[in-house]
Amino acid sequence: MKTELLGQEKNVVKVKIEFDAEEFAASLQKTLQEIAERVKIPGFRKGRVSRNVIEMRLGRENIYDEAFWKMLPKAMDQVINDYDLVVIDTPIADYKLADIREGETLFCEVSFEVSPDITLPELSEIEVEKRSSPVTEDMLEDMVKLYQKEFSTLSLVNRPVDVGDVVSVTCVSHVFDADDKDTEYPAQDQDVDLSGDIRIEIKDALVGKNKGDSASAEFQVEAEFNDKNLAGKKLRHDFTVREIKERILPELTPPLLKEKMGEDFESFEDFKAKTRERLELRLQEEATEAVTNAALNDLVAKSELEVPASILKKQIERLTERDTANAKERYNLTFDEYLTRSGVNKASYEQTTKENAEVIARRTLVLDAVGEKNGVRVEQEEIDAEIDAMAKAYGVEPSRLRAMFHKEEGRLQSLVNELYYKKVVKLIMEKVTIRDAEGK
Repeated sequence: MKTELLGQEKNVVKVKIEFDAEEFAASLQKTLQEIAERVKIPGFRKGRVSRNVIEMRLGRENIYDEAFWKMLPKAMDQVINDYDLVVIDTPIADYKLADIREGETLFCEVSFEVSPDITLPELSEIEVEKRSSPVTEDMLEDMVKLYQKEFSTLSLVNRPVDVGDVVSVTCVSHVFDADDKDTEYPAQDQDVDLSGDIRIEIKDALVGKNKGDSASAEFQVEAEFNDKNLAGKKLRHDFTVREIKERILPELTPPLLKEKMGEDFESFEDFKAKTRERLELRLQEEATEAVTNAALNDLVAKSELEVPASILKKQIERLTERDTANAKERYNLTFDEYLTRSGVNKASYEQTTKENAEVIARRTLVLDAVGEKNGVRVEQEEIDAEIDAMAKAYGVEPSRLRAMFHKEEGRLQSLVNELYYKKVVKLIMEKVTIRDAEGK
């Protein structure tokens, strides 16, 4: 077999593969034998069917085609190794059956879609600001109140709804599009916690109402709202009050905290001190996450690349599959039914999904390029250590968990990918410039 590099356009490499007559003859002979073993033709013993009979039954071109495809995978692997290609999609072979002649050289062209060229900035040129916020007394007090709320009890009351109550309602929601077309959602029973982070329109509608009363809350959803199905639209909730519950806040004594948290505290002040430590740790983690995202966003923005169509298509498919499964699991609707109920135009959804897919694909390609440039690899010891840590957290034997991962190749690959990208991000954050800034 001989190969010739024909050229490259963007991220598609074309290679000419030449098979000599002997290679094709050997593949053809193997193909005829395999066909003779698997076909059943009356009057012939299995494996003893002559070539003429097989050709009459299947057609010569079909036999040639099968013989050609038996040679091709090994040839493609050799091309990938010879030219050191990083292939991102299934190679495409271009050949004509009519051109195949026994005893003659066989030619074909194969297109390999490879990783795109990516121009990365110097990581040291990426500069981000890390904003750290100290724990204030107000933050600590709010956290204590959250614990009180979490450990509170609810008591049914026979009075009008007051601020801070939990109201059990039956809710029918209406979404209005730009033309004021009303999409009504099925009635749902739910609890509305008026002490929580809730829209003022809902709070005003329910406060003062009695059991059995009806109330409506109508408002315009913000254009930047994270649910694109509702963003910028008018929304109305029609409530029927079923029950009114008053929240009883407990005193946070050491015995109660032991019961609820499984942790010993010497006193309420000890509880507050440890709560402060947890808050400080959480704020540090949030600051680290924020500065990491800022660094990665800047890195991707300063990188030069074009996302290959095949990668973009696969990412769009993954996002669409996720949303389709979500519509089925959460609402028991087909995806088209879900879009109709949400008042979302399918073309608009597809455009938004494409934009999100491109953001994800660009970041992944850039991280891959950084990892490749810096020789990042995941070693077996790292995989074993991660599985051991997971086994400890789950309370299972490491050998059992390790056997499960090695049995399910897809799950093992997901674990390897997760470890790989963690290492790449860690390397990036060690090389970028981080400036500290005091937060408020």
